[in-house]
Parts: sequence; C-alpha cells; structure tokens
Amino acid sequence: MYLSRIILNYSNFNARKALSSPQVMHAILKKSISDESRALWRTDNINGKTCVLLQSQTTPDLAFLSEEFDSEAETKSYSHFLSNLENSQLWRFRLTANPSHKVRNDTSEVYKTASHLTNEHQLRWLIEKSEPLGFSVVNSGTGVEIVQVKRHNFWHTNSYVQFTSVTYEGILKISDSENLISAMKNGIGREKAYGCGLLTLAMA
Repeated sequence: MYLSRIILNYSNFNARKALSSPQVMHAILKKSISDESRALWRTDNINGKTCVLLQSQTTPDLAFLSEEFDSEAETKSYSHFLSNLENSQLWRFRLTANPSHKVRNDTSEVYKTASHLTNEHQLRWLIEKSEPLGFSVVNSGTGVEIVQVKRHNFWHTNSYVQFTSVTYEGILKISDSENLISAMKNGIGREKAYGCGLLTLAMA
C-alpha cells in the first residue's frame, strides 16, 4: 500500500481542468497506476498549496503525474503505518466522503441513493458509520467538524452524476483495528472513483 502526494501547479491547464472535474482527475490518476485495483484519492489544501493525495496498491508513475500536472510528486510506503494501528489509540483524522441514504420514489416502490444535504444529517451519517468501521469519534458533538462541502454535477457516458462530497476533520479512537484498517484500504462510503472515501490519520 502506498500514499502519494502531488502538489499541483494551478497555472497548469491540465491541473485546473482536473481540479474542476472529479471525472477528469480520476481518469488521469488511473493512468498512473499499473494494476487494476481500486485507488482512493482526494484533494487537499496543505500549507496553502493544492494537493492530491493518492492511495494505491502499487507505486504510481510519479514521472507521468509530474509531467501531466507540471507538479511535484512524492510517494511512501503506507503498509508499515497501517500495521502499527492498535485498539484504543487516538488519532486526528481527515475524511472526504459522500454521506448518503436511500429514499423512495414518490410514485413507486423503487429506492434511489441521495446525498445528505444538511450538516446535521452529514454528521450523523459519520457517527453511525464509525462503530462498524472500527472507530469512534471522540466527543462526537464537538470533536468533529465539517470543513468543506461541495456539490458535483457532470455527465458520465449517458448518465448524469450528482453527489455531495463532505470533508470531515476530528479526533477518533480505534475500537477495532482490523475493521479500521480494512476501511482505510477499501474506502468509506460511495463515489470513491470521484475523490471520496479516503480516510487519513495524523498524530493527535
């Protein structure tokens, strides 16, 4: 498992285009990975710089990404970090996810998936998700905050894609390290191809 950081050059046309379209960003990042396994990614602002974090099973082609975005890129092994996660540890976390729920069509028994739109429901979604994923949010009322909400709308082949991405930050406590590691490897929630699902940890 590898975690890569690409610092984007906003003056580069390809970087601006990818930042404006999760579909374009997904296609470029997918080209940088040799295997067919799912990769997770998200955009971040780190020390005033716009970055892409990319989690993958194999090392991505950093030369390709650097040339595509006219950017700096680095990668490091992530497996050792994951293997050292243990129950009861406290970590700061950051997660961009698509909090969603099933709603029934007014005129039929068919259910569809819709994004939660209010902060209250978005926070509740995370709290309810956390326990089966192997962690609890510390002081769930004040220990987590929503730092960004973005609405996405675009065409993919013949389908119109609509979803909301929400970025959470807070403190978590590990309750089941195996489940948490699985969630970190596989991603949390829907729309993983479009920049959702990546959970990262830092020292609390």
